[in-house]
Amino acid sequence: MRRPLRVKSQHCPQVEYLLNYRSEGPFRGPVHVGVRTDRVLPSVERARSSQAFDGTGGFALPGGVEQRALSWPLGPRLACFQERFGMRDLIRSGRFAQIARLTRKALRVYAEQGLLRPVHTDPLSGYHYYSFSQLEDARRITRLRDFNMPLEDIREALRTWHAPELSSLLQQQQRKLQAQQEDIQRVLNDLRAFIQTERSLYQVNTKKVLPQRCITRRARCAPEQSCAFIDATQPALLTALREAGAHPAGSGIVRYFESEGEDAWDVEVCQPFAIDGPLLLPGGFDVLTLPGGTAAYTVHEGECGGDFGMQGAYEAVWNWIREHGHETQGPPYEVYLFEEGNTDDTADYRTEVAWLIR
Repeated sequence: MRRPLRVKSQHCPQVEYLLNYRSEGPFRGPVHVGVRTDRVLPSVERARSSQAFDGTGGFALPGGVEQRALSWPLGPRLACFQERFGMRDLIRSGRFAQIARLTRKALRVYAEQGLLRPVHTDPLSGYHYYSFSQLEDARRITRLRDFNMPLEDIREALRTWHAPELSSLLQQQQRKLQAQQEDIQRVLNDLRAFIQTERSLYQVNTKKVLPQRCITRRARCAPEQSCAFIDATQPALLTALREAGAHPAGSGIVRYFESEGEDAWDVEVCQPFAIDGPLLLPGGFDVLTLPGGTAAYTVHEGECGGDFGMQGAYEAVWNWIREHGHETQGPPYEVYLFEEGNTDDTADYRTEVAWLIR
């Protein structure tokens, strides 16, 4: 047996549903609906309060009401009716966003991108409805967004959440974040060096320098490759000395000669040494004695290279030489007063920038 029921739309008060459903149990299947918009009949709540409920699963309707109705299957699209009759799992998008701790804008973007689509949309009001069962996906999306994962990768992660491919996606994102961290660290180092350069007032002094016998290796290289050449040559010099039975006798030195070409630097890496007997070296190394004399120098603290390395130190020494009426003698040079193996913090680096003068 079917009983008729008139229900005013929850969202559109001027729309009334005329429903037929089974009275022997709760609504679970399709029903036939008539819609009228010419007058407003009491809502379900008012029908309950007026004790119109007949106790058998239906409502006794007031008689003598003229109807103009169009019937069609209810179907899954009438979310407002489903919400009222047993489908309590559906909630409107605003409430869902609140429970899921999402902004409405984020929820709308996730719907547009196919990550979290509403399960129903009210055809009359346009309201979107979500299911409580979708809160788990919302939580997963939020967590993956915390890892800065792109929406395209999140869509794939949701699809393969319980599959081995998920681990591969997460590891891929981990590698991306590590690369970003390295880039950010480089920027931070440059910023710190820049701050130090701006704040530093280099104190220039003079001192007597004795001649030094050194093992050297010299090369022409592009400016951006000079640091790599120095870093590779310094341990090679120490290894050659050790194999020859000699030992270092001071800090490493790097001299910069004037270069004829515009695209290359002429760089010489030197390592002072001491030995009791003759020095037998493998090919690719030279032995020379660096000249002594009076040197104007200052000490740079922090990173050697980068855009904000020791330029300020060179500028301070050069300006001091001009202001005091001296002339330079030979190329400028750097003396590394630190060992990279003894510190992981570039802030601990100390480099002497010097120039022989007369």
